[in-house]
Amino acid sequence: MNSNDIIPGAKLVFGKWKKQIKSKNAPVLPLTWTVLDVWDDSALILCDTLTAEVPFHSVEGPITWKDCSLRKWLNFDFVKEAFSMDEIDMIEKHPLPSAPEIKDQVFILSVEEIEKYLSGEEIRTPGGITGIPARATLKHGIPNKKGDEYWWTRSSLGSDPRFGAMFRHVDLNGYVYSGSTPTYCERWVRPACFISVSAFTKPAAQ
Repeated sequence: MNSNDIIPGAKLVFGKWKKQIKSKNAPVLPLTWTVLDVWDDSALILCDTLTAEVPFHSVEGPITWKDCSLRKWLNFDFVKEAFSMDEIDMIEKHPLPSAPEIKDQVFILSVEEIEKYLSGEEIRTPGGITGIPARATLKHGIPNKKGDEYWWTRSSLGSDPRFGAMFRHVDLNGYVYSGSTPTYCERWVRPACFISVSAFTKPAAQ
């Protein structure tokens, strides 16, 4: 793959991930990503796989993306397990559009970014689910133990007196849910990141 191939809609293989199933022999599979945007030498990419089912934050109460446990998990546990050191060096840190003071290696999309880059519900359905038998899309999804395949966004709908902080999610049909979910509930994570196009397409050393 060369730099001219890195265009919106292109598919990349970047990193690997162990299926989240209870088995010592669970397979480690390559991660496929979709290019959402490209400018200069940078590309914004979104993982096609729902990687893990985790809470947005580990405890109830007011919380933001900046301080949530999901952000820490993505930028420490996920990065360490999913990428080699060479791949980590390809990841760039850019200010997040809705939070310019934050620069993450890996993050999740906001509703605004989803509506900008994923124009239809069909394209919002990941191509494979970690730990669940894969189908072409989630249009007719296979339930997990909780019966859903919703994935988190980093867009807040404020706070509820009963449940605390609430964040929006995308459902199994690719619909951006107009309501929200308490942060302590478990939802799937669909990572995104910025990569250097020149570093990604640089031929491997012999």
